[in-house]
Amino acid sequence: MIHIYNVISTKNYWDFENMLKTAYEAKVNGIDFTPTDVIPGKTDNLMLNRKQADELIQKIKKSNELMKKFELKYNHKIEFRSKEQFIRRLSNLGIDHGEYDSNIIGSMPCYAGFSFLRILADGNVNSCLKAVRIPIGNIYKDSIKTIWNNKKQNEFRKHTINYDPKNPFFENIGNEHQKGNGCYLCCDNLGMNMAIHGSIKKMNFIKKTAVKFSKHL
Repeated sequence: MIHIYNVISTKNYWDFENMLKTAYEAKVNGIDFTPTDVIPGKTDNLMLNRKQADELIQKIKKSNELMKKFELKYNHKIEFRSKEQFIRRLSNLGIDHGEYDSNIIGSMPCYAGFSFLRILADGNVNSCLKAVRIPIGNIYKDSIKTIWNNKKQNEFRKHTINYDPKNPFFENIGNEHQKGNGCYLCCDNLGMNMAIHGSIKKMNFIKKTAVKFSKHL
């Protein structure tokens, strides 16, 4: 399965139609879009303003017709993945200061501590993609099993599964230049969290209880 992942900024938002066309020409299976996760004071010029975001939203809402034309022309179908999530991010009132996910963060638990690990080149291990400032261990010192069950990982789980957006713990999520809850800007684990949350909601009481007391979901 081949997917194209497009990061949208002031440098390319206007070229949305050609990005779709390229996906059909390359005959990929799917296409994703996400707004640029800016570094405050460093890359703010890449952040869409309200007018630019609204212009792009209108193009996305009209994309079905364009995609049908491309399907006929290239005899190929692709999946526009996470379309509604991309529109939600662009529609967020916080977009002018780089907050794309503040309108959904806190509406569900974060499951990253039970479903994900990130290993950096220096061996440091993070509980989510944005937790670079709070490593929970290092693979050159301990095994993955030890790290997965250690005190720091369990502390991360405690904060995230009972998510409180006002918890100062989340001020350490994201890059060192930002202020406040780093999850608000652009949560890279959000798609995974939404999928897990949806699966759990479909479980019966017995299965939900078993999941609640599991460290491994």
